Amino acid sequence: MDQNTLTYHWDDPSTGSGQGISEWWINQPGGLEQGFTLQERPQSLNRNTQSPLVLEMAVTGTLTPVQHGDTIHFQNAEGTTILTYDKLHVFDAEGVTIPATFNLQPATNTLQILVEDAAAAYPLTIDPWVETAILRASDARANDEFGWSVSVSGDRLVVGAPFEDGGAGNPASSSGAAYVFERDGAGTWSEIAILRASDAQADDYFGISVSISGDRLVVGAYEEDGGTGDPVQNSGAAYVFERNGAGTWSETAILRASDAQERDYFG
Repeated sequence: MDQNTLTYHWDDPSTGSGQGISEWWINQPGGLEQGFTLQERPQSLNRNTQSPLVLEMAVTGTLTPVQHGDTIHFQNAEGTTILTYDKLHVFDAEGVTIPATFNLQPATNTLQILVEDAAAAYPLTIDPWVETAILRASDARANDEFGWSVSVSGDRLVVGAPFEDGGAGNPASSSGAAYVFERDGAGTWSEIAILRASDAQADDYFGISVSISGDRLVVGAYEEDGGTGDPVQNSGAAYVFERNGAGTWSETAILRASDAQERDYFG
């Protein structure tokens, strides 16, 4: 186990030969990636390799699984999708993609992954994704390009929207914005801040790049024009924000190159 990955080895006690399954989870910005690795074809399938490999999982908890095509939606009592299980990808030891599908069995409350492994070279990796959230800006408008850049640090993440137009208070075409989200103890992500440059101007594209680490984040604005004191077209800038004890994010620095020139696109 490391900071973002957990692996559990399901050994086969009947053989003692390590034919069991390794199950692993990786926590990433795109969602929770769950996967399985099989070192050898299970013995029960060796006699008839035309039968698909069936990986069967029991479904427990308060969410109800519903299958729509290649996606399993886990819904609450109100019918709202809380999690999705999709992006199924299976590949063998040679990197060849192996056909596979989901098969929901409501009668037994089980979820199957059917793998056509007759021609597969083991070990086999079965790799679906668990999507835990879809994030959108609270003030979303057309052509903001929210999601152009994304960075995550623990239970916080920042999303850039470089074509955002400055908000209602100070509209500036494509000045850009960055949105900060936090995850609570229940696993729910909520938008807690919208960040814009203190000297925002049209076509700065603030949010073209973002990076967050703990209580500090930086946002690039690669077509910023050098500030009002010494304008240099498209020289670019990077803006540093810090979070105080009250949870408020504030701009603490504007960084520009000491040898800035036109079209450097710093940031």
